[in-house]
Amino acid sequence: MVSDVYRARDFFHESFPFYIRRVTHHPSERLLKEPRRREFWKFAYVLAGHASHQIGACRLTLRPGAVYLVHPEDQTAYLLRNEPLSIWHALFLPTMVFPELSALGEQAATYQAFSRNYAQEIEPGLRRVLVTHDQRPWPIRAQLQSLQAEFDGRALHWRLRVRHLLVALLIDVSRQAAAGVARMEVSEVGNFLRQYLAHHHAEPLTLTGLARAVGYAPSHTSRIFHAQSGRPLFEYLQRLRVQAACALLRSSDRPVRDIGMAVGFRDPSHFQRAFRRLTGASPLSWRRRALPPPDLMN
Repeated sequence: MVSDVYRARDFFHESFPFYIRRVTHHPSERLLKEPRRREFWKFAYVLAGHASHQIGACRLTLRPGAVYLVHPEDQTAYLLRNEPLSIWHALFLPTMVFPELSALGEQAATYQAFSRNYAQEIEPGLRRVLVTHDQRPWPIRAQLQSLQAEFDGRALHWRLRVRHLLVALLIDVSRQAAAGVARMEVSEVGNFLRQYLAHHHAEPLTLTGLARAVGYAPSHTSRIFHAQSGRPLFEYLQRLRVQAACALLRSSDRPVRDIGMAVGFRDPSHFQRAFRRLTGASPLSWRRRALPPPDLMN
């Protein structure tokens, strides 16, 4: 349960939804352990200290130079060690970056988070590419310094300058994060997709959408996954769905058609064919015989 919400009105002037500051957290701050969300995006850069940051189901290891982006609907909590944690926060609403970054949403997965209603929960695949690490000579830190100076100085046309600096910062971070995804290759991309399919097999999934989540072209995504799992991606997905259907057939009295829909099959005849091919029986026959759940993933 989320204990509190950080409100936009507490940070932004109503005509300019941006705020930047350095903060230092101490282990004695109990509220850091309670999950919270916010009404805005948060760009975070670790300046000093080591800790963990729970962001939904993802736990990030924080060390100097760590860079990550927190979505408004992410429930977050710090897990501090016996040392202070110093972070540079840049807070903003997506209206600051929509005109530029939304146009890139169809070209690269790293920008897709900015091409949708920011109140929607971020896809797990995008979480991967919105985390990276600054390297010497710390170019991301230098950009934050420029942002802070413009925001504090309030010189002529400072709002326009801040917005342009923020867009440039997010593009550069996205490029660096995307390069990190490209280095995953077989083991990490394949493992990520297997975990993603295990949690989302009942949802409508497309190869294009899965490829965007990991930052590869669809054909290359298929090759990576096949090399990792030994099966084509959608064969693996179909086996997950049939195995889930077997569990429901055994544990519930729901109609066969409803069970097929519940595990991700949109066409009842497709469900029947896939089930018979993988188990050797129809769903109804399998239920009547009360067979043990098959292991279709090995």
